[in-house]
Amino acid sequence: MFRRRWPLLLALVLAGGALAYWFSLPPLRRLVLRSHPTNVKVLLVGIDGASFRVLDPLLAAGEAPQFQALVGRGSRGVLKSENPMASPALWTTIATGRSRREHGIEDFIVRKDPKRPRAGVLVSSRDRKTLALWNIVPAFGKRTGFLGWWASWPAEPVLGWNVSDRFTRERWNEWYGGNKREHTAYPPELVQQLQPLVVEPSDPPMAEIDALVTLSPEERAEFLAAKKPLFGHGLSVFKYAYCSQRSYEKMALQLLDKGQPDLTGVFLVANDPVSHCFWHFYEPEAYPQGVDPEKAARLGRLIPNFYKHNDAYLGELLKHVAPDTVVLVVSDHGFDASRQLPALKALPGLFEGSEAERAAMNGMVAVGQSGKHQLDGIVIAAGGPIRRGIPVSATQYDIAPTVLALLGLPVPRDMPGRVLEELLEPDFLAAHPVQRIASYEPLIDKQAVVAASEAAVTDDEEKKDMLRSLGYIR
Repeated sequence: MFRRRWPLLLALVLAGGALAYWFSLPPLRRLVLRSHPTNVKVLLVGIDGASFRVLDPLLAAGEAPQFQALVGRGSRGVLKSENPMASPALWTTIATGRSRREHGIEDFIVRKDPKRPRAGVLVSSRDRKTLALWNIVPAFGKRTGFLGWWASWPAEPVLGWNVSDRFTRERWNEWYGGNKREHTAYPPELVQQLQPLVVEPSDPPMAEIDALVTLSPEERAEFLAAKKPLFGHGLSVFKYAYCSQRSYEKMALQLLDKGQPDLTGVFLVANDPVSHCFWHFYEPEAYPQGVDPEKAARLGRLIPNFYKHNDAYLGELLKHVAPDTVVLVVSDHGFDASRQLPALKALPGLFEGSEAERAAMNGMVAVGQSGKHQLDGIVIAAGGPIRRGIPVSATQYDIAPTVLALLGLPVPRDMPGRVLEELLEPDFLAAHPVQRIASYEPLIDKQAVVAASEAAVTDDEEKKDMLRSLGYIR
């Protein structure tokens, strides 16, 4: 009798041991072991302030071939923003799937003294209270690479790379002391490797600038002479934002040359300040005060030309990723005419040298934002299991859950957005149904994410051992 039952008893003992081992594991490790990654890679391209109001005419004229190709093999739609449209808050919501009240990034600066409402310090990753995609994804042994994302300094440890928004002399870094030398990238040795790629505003690439816009001799002198960015001053903020974006563009290509992470996030900032300061030239009929027709003819091309610049760069990015990569292009909001023209102001000290200052209208320059934020951003999705020609209606809360589902990772219920399942092929959803958990917040310590990431690398073999012990595989 015993001899006949001993195999069953042995199986029960082994199963009991396996279950005891299972429940002895930390909750995050158990979650990793029972996940089913899809082997999909995702490229998330964030373009600040991109709008179909500008992009659609370019698509119709065949002047944005990379965007057109993505739309042709994928789907597009409006990505709804929310007020107030402060970019750090919106981009942090896109990266976390959480509201600004929850993630804690509400504006460009954190005000420390209520008696001085304009005083404060630039927002940072230390102010973020919730996990971002670059904290969650590495915990499953997957590599991430994010670059230039708002409020990403100090660069947090990841399995992969993380280049913060403080690496360059971007305009907000100039205004609020955000230029940093420490913790600007992870791993730290990237700083020295990437520094030669930084495009300094003191030496802007004028051949590239001339390809974007035709400046008069006076405007060119004003552009070159501006020694700092001034809020609402088109030429100086254009110079600083363009040099910052070009720096990150070069860094992204070099980093991707060394290998594509499972999730890559590239942020392109300059479209926003260009749209703020040059919209009256792009849409002069929206300003009853009147816009100089000659300037509108020249400077009005800057906004669409910048979309074409981003289109060409998108083509370069796609050469550096696998052909079956899922590409998500998103913006935090769109743009519209403010119907207020910039006004001439005397700004001594903005320019380098008296001769340059005289060339710049004796220090009188146009200051003001003729373009304003509008709620309709963009989302374009293509590649991998993305369906073609599906109308998309999404919010910024939906991007993080959708990215997690594409990677085959559980979607937490404390992300209020939804997985854009209508975008995904039915066969993909059948093979990889969306998994749900309550939250990642109690499971992952974002300050210790590297340790969790390195531990997760061994999970494939550990998962096999577990399945063997339970008799599912040999």
